Amino acid sequence: VIVVLLSFVGACSSTSLDVKPVAKSENPADQINRLENDLADAHKNQLNVLAPTWFAKAESSLGKAKKGLEQGEDPSEVLGIIAEGQAQLQKAEEITRVTRTTMADVIKNRNLARQAGAVKLGYDYTTAEQAFLSLTKSIERGNLAYADKQKAELAETFRSLELRAIKIETLGEVRKLIQQAKNSKVDKIAPRSFN
Repeated sequence: VIVVLLSFVGACSSTSLDVKPVAKSENPADQINRLENDLADAHKNQLNVLAPTWFAKAESSLGKAKKGLEQGEDPSEVLGIIAEGQAQLQKAEEITRVTRTTMADVIKNRNLARQAGAVKLGYDYTTAEQAFLSLTKSIERGNLAYADKQKAELAETFRSLELRAIKIETLGEVRKLIQQAKNSKVDKIAPRSFN
């Protein structure tokens, strides 16, 4: 499996794109909207972090196409930029499939940490997120061995962040409720229930 993934990643990390031209009869504005919608869907599917370099290139192409359309560039030029953006997005999708396979545990633990509110932990979460992006970028470059070596530690880091977030969010709320009960003298009125 590793050999197949390595060869696939090697192919994904190359800079050559399979750019399929957009028909010159297409409306550039419609094609820009389509690419924009495709990028929004890709963002929802986390391509911006699972294949960040290629996703950013596709976003850049979208920006260039919009600017070209606004400045009245030749429609065929704008359509060419859109075609390149679509190819870049397709490359991001290919790499994302490899990233999801290679780093399944890390992605799962990262998502759980985010759901638990670990984003609020500040520096510790930001450091873990930067390490995550470093691994996904290494996969984009075809350095699967590096990602494979680092993924267990990062998965554990996200797991620890999840537990910290749960402790802060959930237990913090319980502590507030207990304090409110004490302030309301519930411990005197109904000591058994309070305990």
